[in-house]
Amino acid sequence: MKRAIFYIMKKHYKFSRSLIALFVTFTLLIVAAYAADIKALTQKAQQGDIKSQVELGFMYHEGKGGKKDFKEAAKWWKMAADKNDPAALSHMGTIYALGEGVKKDYKQAINYFQKAAKLGNSEALYNLGVFYANGYGVKKDSNQAVKFYTQAANKGNVAAHII
Repeated sequence: MKRAIFYIMKKHYKFSRSLIALFVTFTLLIVAAYAADIKALTQKAQQGDIKSQVELGFMYHEGKGGKKDFKEAAKWWKMAADKNDPAALSHMGTIYALGEGVKKDYKQAINYFQKAAKLGNSEALYNLGVFYANGYGVKKDSNQAVKFYTQAANKGNVAAHII
């Protein structure tokens, strides 16, 4: 019986080592692919490509291809936000609301969310609803919150449908 158990454990150990090696190899390939993406995106972003600036900001914010870097994310999103990109404006609002890579500032967050909302960004509309519902940087106003939640829901924002 002991021999049978030892034999199974030995076989299982070899299999586990193979799976771990495969996982490590796969992870390294993904990291290398993200690093290549960052390099290509950086070149386009430096040339003023708004979509690349937004995507690069996302990659730095989420740590795709390396460590999370909120300041670098803010830098790229700010470039796109300065060109009135709705997604970048909304991302800027979020990082000001959370203090990620910038000093936490609800007034700045609201300013960015309002700009993005005027351009139809559903995430910004939803976040304005959250700010008015909770009184973040504004006087609590349930009517305003409902107005923004409704607009966000009408634009397809799933979270706004739940509220």
